[in-house]
Amino acid sequence: MPRIMTSRRSGVHAWRGPVLCAGLAALSTGCDSLDAPSPEGNGSHLVIPTDTRPAFHATRTPVPISGGTLLVTRTGSLAVASDPDRDAIVVADLETGSLVGTIALEKGDEPGRLVEDDAGQVHVALRRGGAVATIDPRALTVLARQSVCGAPRGLAISSPTTLEVACADGKLVTLPLAGGAALRSVSLEPDLRDVVVTTSGVTVSRFKSAELLRVDATGSVTRRDRLPAVTGNHSIVDKSQPQTNDDFGQPLLQVSAPFRPVVAWRTLAGPNGATVIVHQRALDDEIEIVPPSMNGSAYGGAGFSCSGISQNAVSVVGSEGAVASVTFQGSPLPVDATLSPDGLQLLVAMAGPPDPESPKPFVDFEENGDVTSGGGKVGGFGGMTTLALISLPWAPSGPAAAAGTVQPDPGCAGGSTIGRGDTPPAVAVAFDPSVPSRAVVQTVQPSTIMVIDVTSGRESTISFDDGTTRDTGFELFHRDSGAGVACATCHAEGAEDGNVWRFSTVGARRTQALHVGLQGTAPFHWDGELGSVGALMNEVFVGRMGGIHESDARLERLESWLYALKAPAPLRASTEEAVVRGEALFRSSACAVCHSGAKFTNNKNVSVGTSSRVPLQVPSLIGVGYRAPFLHDGCAQTLADRFNPACGGGDDHGSTSRLTTAEIGDLVAYLESL
Repeated sequence: MPRIMTSRRSGVHAWRGPVLCAGLAALSTGCDSLDAPSPEGNGSHLVIPTDTRPAFHATRTPVPISGGTLLVTRTGSLAVASDPDRDAIVVADLETGSLVGTIALEKGDEPGRLVEDDAGQVHVALRRGGAVATIDPRALTVLARQSVCGAPRGLAISSPTTLEVACADGKLVTLPLAGGAALRSVSLEPDLRDVVVTTSGVTVSRFKSAELLRVDATGSVTRRDRLPAVTGNHSIVDKSQPQTNDDFGQPLLQVSAPFRPVVAWRTLAGPNGATVIVHQRALDDEIEIVPPSMNGSAYGGAGFSCSGISQNAVSVVGSEGAVASVTFQGSPLPVDATLSPDGLQLLVAMAGPPDPESPKPFVDFEENGDVTSGGGKVGGFGGMTTLALISLPWAPSGPAAAAGTVQPDPGCAGGSTIGRGDTPPAVAVAFDPSVPSRAVVQTVQPSTIMVIDVTSGRESTISFDDGTTRDTGFELFHRDSGAGVACATCHAEGAEDGNVWRFSTVGARRTQALHVGLQGTAPFHWDGELGSVGALMNEVFVGRMGGIHESDARLERLESWLYALKAPAPLRASTEEAVVRGEALFRSSACAVCHSGAKFTNNKNVSVGTSSRVPLQVPSLIGVGYRAPFLHDGCAQTLADRFNPACGGGDDHGSTSRLTTAEIGDLVAYLESL
């Protein structure tokens, strides 16, 4: 019998919302009224299948994707890749297409960014090892290991003798390449990401806010570059049109709305002193949680459109601060990029392609009283590449636009796709300096190094997958759900995007962090209405993101992977005097009544005098120092602002009105130590 898949190209998405099910048990896929045969005379019928494929359980739990874990040496055509899942460095010979070997690091190091110095040594940021390792990729040896900060992220060679290290805890550390103690350590702001060196000096990016900090030779911030919002297209329900069919719902309407910059996955030195940022944008407009229909999902488009709640973007910031940008099509999670040898194009790696083997929603049509039935997997996403060449906008001259400026819609560029449509999720890319047409790509699930000739299209693959890290939970978290977004779109690196979304049903809601030790903290969501990971998947993944149901076994793997996520290193040491004083104030001010136990939550809903119309679930405070802006509606830009009664609820939210400014500072210090 014929089967017809809902057309994502025409804006028709299959999804189902929370109104369909009640009383969900833990990890249950719930009732499925749309999966039943259509009643006689009811017309077409949307079916949301359940993925019953086997669930894979990794023996080494893979860490969330961060991207940017690959370089190609300037001579010798060696690809050097960080393998954070196995705590190793992988070296491959691009000329012979073979694996040279691996360099074992310490357990839990989680290697990330790499940079090569003039001597051919490679320096690697150990994201959880708190250090930078220096390796010889030809001898496959670790030459040195230098402790640097709690969470090193970005690296750059700033002079023939110095290395700059940007740390998530806000430190910018200068190390001598020859080894030895740090030459300088300055404290900037939390959530530092990349550090790049241009003709304009040292620039450090901030991950979630997508800001650039310009730093002078003394370590002072001389300028802050904030990317402007841009206008883009977004699909909404056209309430001026009647709903003629319950299955299709009301027609959709394309409207223009502002999109804010968020999540700067990769920042690079660009041409003419410019800085290039590959980032996401988030819809800065109300999101209507519409009833389930075949017309679309609440969260928007698909990978080959730019009309969802999240966009992929490239921004070029000129040396004086002016910004030019482009919005581009493709899979979610643009986690890495590299400039082409001529500096005119950007090769972008996208880590969130749809799963080509997953079942897809489909439509059963009733014709003349007879149901034309569908079932199983329908269609595929063979054309959805994870690699794209984007023409780089020209670096603009002049100063930045005024704060609050919303730039015109830059359009939705397609770019030039390279590689096959079934390329595994790409997490890092680099060009070979010795062979300009040779692009090198690192993938996960499976772990490979792909070598692609961008001129001829020829490909070869060097595998270093040992079968220990394939994990269904990891895959579900990072794959495109069906609406052009992945779980990791909003929960970047297993955490959160720092964004405050506006929903038609509940108002402003800041994305919540997932890496706080979720196990034992249910119910979930700010409103505490979701009692399990299964309920969360039905409400969000299926109900809003265009996804399908998952079997209990697959949901169990997702739950297990989420529960294994780890918080970042605290911003402050627990031994600091201010932290010790702040802990005493935390208890004497009744904060510990609700924020109790190892997770700093009693898992209850409480009214604390904030702007919320309903009692809110007490959130965990683990890693709270990284989660600006604060509170459910993001009204507090700093932790100190949280204690302003106009935002934080006053004494309904801890007895803090009696505290002095100095005592508030101590309390903030304690929170930053969690």
